[in-house]
Amino acid sequence: MASPTLTLEIAFATDPGSTPTWTDVSAYLKSFSTRRGRQNELDRFEAGSAEILLDNADRRFDPTYTSGAFYGNIKPMKKVRLSADRAGLALALTAASSQYLSLTDNSSISVGDIDFTYAIWIYPTSVVATTRVLGQWASAAGDLSFVLTQLSNALRFTVSADGSAAVNVDATPTLSANTWYFVVVWHDASANTINIQINNGTADSVAHSTGVRDSSLKFIVGARGDGEDQFFGGRIDQAAFFKRVLTSTERGEMYASGYGMRYSQLTPAHRVSLISWWELEESTGSRLDAHGTNHLTPQNGPTNAAGITHRYRLFTGFIESWPQRWPLKLATAVVPIHATDGFKALNLVPLSTSYSSELSSTRITNVLDTASWLAADRLISTGQTTLQASTLASVSALQHLQDVAQSENGRLFIDGSGRLVFQDRHTPLKPPYDVSQATYGDAAGELDYTELTLSFDDSVLYTDVRVTRTGGAEQIASSAAAIATYLRRSISKTGLLMTTDSEAESAAYYLFGRYSIVGVRIEAITISPERDATTQYPQVLGREIGDRITIKRRPPGGGNVLTQDAIIEGIEHTADISGFWKTVWRLSPAEASAYWQVESATNSVLNSTTKVAY
Repeated sequence: MASPTLTLEIAFATDPGSTPTWTDVSAYLKSFSTRRGRQNELDRFEAGSAEILLDNADRRFDPTYTSGAFYGNIKPMKKVRLSADRAGLALALTAASSQYLSLTDNSSISVGDIDFTYAIWIYPTSVVATTRVLGQWASAAGDLSFVLTQLSNALRFTVSADGSAAVNVDATPTLSANTWYFVVVWHDASANTINIQINNGTADSVAHSTGVRDSSLKFIVGARGDGEDQFFGGRIDQAAFFKRVLTSTERGEMYASGYGMRYSQLTPAHRVSLISWWELEESTGSRLDAHGTNHLTPQNGPTNAAGITHRYRLFTGFIESWPQRWPLKLATAVVPIHATDGFKALNLVPLSTSYSSELSSTRITNVLDTASWLAADRLISTGQTTLQASTLASVSALQHLQDVAQSENGRLFIDGSGRLVFQDRHTPLKPPYDVSQATYGDAAGELDYTELTLSFDDSVLYTDVRVTRTGGAEQIASSAAAIATYLRRSISKTGLLMTTDSEAESAAYYLFGRYSIVGVRIEAITISPERDATTQYPQVLGREIGDRITIKRRPPGGGNVLTQDAIIEGIEHTADISGFWKTVWRLSPAEASAYWQVESATNSVLNSTTKVAY
């Protein structure tokens, strides 16, 4: 499959603090490089940056050219965003071959008089027959539950409360052949309705107060019953099942103006009460559940084909400069613009205010409110640390936000969409961040890499850790044995905002436990996605800071395989319009063992974990 299509947009007509109105200038893009995150896991996250080379042969990006299309709006601090569009793969079903997918009923997919939602992309190749898209529904009454049906050029969602009688809601929009549609159906147990929506348009709703039967029939994609009849012909992509009603905002985000969302693009908020997410990209074999264990079994040999085109945000920020370059001839004129992400804007906001003692996440929210940061551009996790009351005098918003993140021992960065992301220190221990999202190596079934950067040195070796909160006593974690082996190597963190010395002590022992041991570290991985475009680009474009991957390195000549789970700390892309693409991920080792957490169902088993989280 082809390289991604690059989209470059600049908000020429809007000021930096306003909701942007974007102008597409992709036709003038020649090359770019982006860099977000941090080089070292103990550093603060740096402001992300982008270097973007534009063709300026017609001088449209020349601030002095009065006839230019953007004259008067070629200014610093104009907002810019860079995206990559690429089609994925989808399930391909041939109706004449009776192809479909099946799943034996189990408690995780049980419904009833509860909230639930199915979301799915469909691409019918014909609109002249009745076919079944998904459901637990057979030709014989008695154990019917729900079904999404294609009635020629229309869609219908049907439920049964008693296994026999049916209640229908019909979608108003009609279908055309060979066109992608995003369909969401749901049962709202509180509002007593069943609903259907196409392409984030107006939802159709019908009253229904008696719930939905919990059937024992198989869950089927692409047919009625267990392959009885009414086979769907076409493609199906990105199907999901939630045991809740999605908000209208969430449905809009998942439609994404026709670009959809992959599982890797879901936020933790999207994943609430998510039971299963099927990306449906496999060419043969089971169609895997990316979120749970409800893998779908293929019947009669379905394959795959081109899916919907996804849009991945690589960088969003503010242009700092528009330098004019006119080498030799005007026809080769270019503008190498430099841009910085939202950290720059936050650094320009002085805080002279007071905050009460509050949870770290609450403080982040309050600072962003003070800075007039758009609510839609925030992804803030729960927070674990209670902060002291703070009175600030001309302290930049960015400085204080970074102090909060350091006190929490969390991550604070700007993602590719321009959203400020705050991940508390427990985020790596929770789904989906506690599970590797891809395995890179040199064996069959592993993704290919170009280069690994390994280290076995003392760059992050500390035998003496000192942590001091504001107004508190210095807390020390050290080991005579470690000092005897490696000498005294100290790291000090001061001015932290937690409220107790006991938490400062816990932070010191956590850092000591992680950094007092020497080991081989994989610090970076370089990937050339064109070498295996089909499997590599979804990873290269879809991964974000904080994601976990697995890397395997087999030594030349044999020996033990080096296997390491790693957390992505930084992301760098370099690409041009010729198809060249290189990605570098800066990494830190994920913990070799799980943490022990009080009252955690998955991390509180004594003798199976070795470190205490705080």
